[in-house]
Amino acid sequence: MSLPKRDGVNGRYYLIHRLDTDPEVLAEADLCIQDILLGTARENHSAYPMVVRNHKGTPFIPSHLLERYLSGLPLKGFPYEDAVAFCDTMRRLVGWEEIRFELEKYIEKQVQERYFIVGEREDGFTVFPPCTVCPELRSEDVDDNMLRFACYVAVCHTVYGQSFESLTTEHILGLVSQIRPDMVKDLKANGSGKLPPEIRKRKTERMTASANDAFATIRITAKEDTQECYEKVLDYLCEVLEQEAFPDSYSVEFRGVEKIYLPIPGLPKKGINQLFACAVRYPKLHTKIERYARL
Repeated sequence: MSLPKRDGVNGRYYLIHRLDTDPEVLAEADLCIQDILLGTARENHSAYPMVVRNHKGTPFIPSHLLERYLSGLPLKGFPYEDAVAFCDTMRRLVGWEEIRFELEKYIEKQVQERYFIVGEREDGFTVFPPCTVCPELRSEDVDDNMLRFACYVAVCHTVYGQSFESLTTEHILGLVSQIRPDMVKDLKANGSGKLPPEIRKRKTERMTASANDAFATIRITAKEDTQECYEKVLDYLCEVLEQEAFPDSYSVEFRGVEKIYLPIPGLPKKGINQLFACAVRYPKLHTKIERYARL
């Protein structure tokens, strides 16, 4: 087999979008998709743009491969678990930023444009247009697995993206909640389901706590003003942050018995500052505070 000359930027990769793309190039792209699933594909970011190579060395752009994979999936009976497995594998291989935009476009096309009437943004400050459910849309016309995939993409924006990407999370979940509100309610209650049960919710004699990776929140209530109680709280915080599925950017809501705060000018009197003002009084907890800070 003799492949044609590479037609990507600086001859670094093959384009696979054109209608006249060489069938042998498309076959190599499909092989690369299979290699991604098998774990035999390799990324190369030695130059711009990053490429993914199949086991034979044929290079492609990650987002192009993702688009080709998603475009081949059925919209009726959408294979949610297969799609998530492929996207997770690609994210680990090339990073979230390489696939983020393609996933956004896919949800925009397959959820927003199929199920909603998309209005016009009223001003330049609104990131997303207003969307209302198509009046003729029937419940049986909606594929729940596609909506679950939309929720997965929404959560990924919070877990793996930058802080501003939470706006995309809110928009996508807002779309889903208009059609299947219970699906979003479950996310709010239990998160994506990737966190272990003992991390999602914990209740002891000294504290109650919960963590939600979908909304990047940690909620803790301390029942005692003791070293032992704050030790358990700090241990829990660290366990949450050690979870790969939990976002790098998050909020902590803390309620405790003792209402003292860190004496730092300008620092708001919020629960997280209350927690550390209480915990720092105990020298034995300083190493745990350091562990949290490093995490």
